Amino acid sequence: MNEKLLRLNWKKLSETERRNILKNIGERYGMCLKEYAIFSRYGQEISTAVYTCKEKEFVFVPGDNVTLGYDGRNTKMDLVSRGALYEDMSYNNEEIEKLHQQIDEKYRYPSEKEELEDYAKKMEELGAWEILKEKILKNSFTPIRQAEIGPMLVERRTNEIDIDAVYADMEEFDGEDCHEKEILIQKIENEGFSLPTKDEWEYLCSGGCRTLFPWGESFFEECFGDEEDIYDVEDIEQKPNFFGLFIGEDSYELEVIQDGGFKGGDGGCACCGGFDALDSLNYSPYMNDDWEDEEDMLESACIRRIIRITE
Repeated sequence: MNEKLLRLNWKKLSETERRNILKNIGERYGMCLKEYAIFSRYGQEISTAVYTCKEKEFVFVPGDNVTLGYDGRNTKMDLVSRGALYEDMSYNNEEIEKLHQQIDEKYRYPSEKEELEDYAKKMEELGAWEILKEKILKNSFTPIRQAEIGPMLVERRTNEIDIDAVYADMEEFDGEDCHEKEILIQKIENEGFSLPTKDEWEYLCSGGCRTLFPWGESFFEECFGDEEDIYDVEDIEQKPNFFGLFIGEDSYELEVIQDGGFKGGDGGCACCGGFDALDSLNYSPYMNDDWEDEEDMLESACIRRIIRITE
């Protein structure tokens, strides 16, 4: 691997040297250089380039050796976010529901920030915080681990899957033991691309942040904005992240991962069910999206193509 393409070294290069490298990368991989750009968000920043390939935008992302994953038991989530979670879980978690029924009725149906904070305090006097950490958050995120991530060209936005084309290709394998995802990945590789692995996706979404979300430990202010009423939720505003990617900001989007499963959301399950606080956990890069029936989920999933840079 070219050491200059690792993030720490990349930042030390002069702007002239970075641009020369970016120009050469585009030419090598058949990308049309659209513009040089600097992207910054949540305290992280990168100087890179935007390319186009068949009317789709890609960006260069340097590699890095990073820590990924998250231990939910150590979260420093703020009180109002915890209150919103307790309120959601009072409908689908038996232990939390029992505590919810023990508090005064005036605290049971919070809808504003101050009410949620009071509600959280009452719930935690009964032990809700330990239940949340040990029974729910403990297993909700991928394990903490070290990962070596190589430099990549990454598609800025996801694409819908042409599932009919995948099914058509499967007819060629009649009688053979093949699956829709295998056919999909083969089609992508035949076009000169790959899909990100779980480690690569978490890096692209998190930049290696050591907080629950790229912006910090809590979700209420970021996900619900200035709205006081938790039931008047708006989506997080779509902005490119510190790598110039639109990623991990739509819980309806399930991105297919090269090495199994999906990342990026739950297909809208929590949101459509009215559980907006639980839905907000999907904005964590480290959310553990393990789907048992992967093939059935493929029709509602999407893809983000990458090219791993090897030189």
